[in-house]
Amino acid sequence: MERIKVQQLLYYIGGYTKIIIGDCQDNKFNELWRGEVDDLDWDNIPCEDRYVEHITVVEGEDWLQIWV
Repeated sequence: MERIKVQQLLYYIGGYTKIIIGDCQDNKFNELWRGEVDDLDWDNIPCEDRYVEHITVVEGEDWLQIWV
């Protein structure tokens, strides 16, 4: 499976999708950005060149979690 960068994924999902971008270091989740895709500054996308490692939606929540 081809790896995808954060910027590419955000272009695909778009709209009012609520997302959390984060990474995990030292067994601790570090939130890097939270909000709706439409609120992004498309000239300054957080972690745009990092590869997506995992995507999940936690049951009962309406946030798409993107792990880099």
